Amino acid sequence: MTALPEITTPEDLAKRLGWSERRVRDVARRAGACRILGNRMVFTPSDVAAMEEIANGIVSQPQAA
Repeated sequence: MTALPEITTPEDLAKRLGWSERRVRDVARRAGACRILGNRMVFTPSDVAAMEEIANGIVSQPQAA
């Protein structure tokens, strides 16, 4: 049996990145770096890593279509 993944909320990630929660949600949706469960959004460790790369400029922010 495998361990369940650790999850991070948009609120926690916003504090970590120094962004607003709204910006975190918007960028995560466009980048596909989140999990949407009904009306909730959560981040797995790989999602957090992707968002940190975007925040640090390693990967450019995805553009809105």
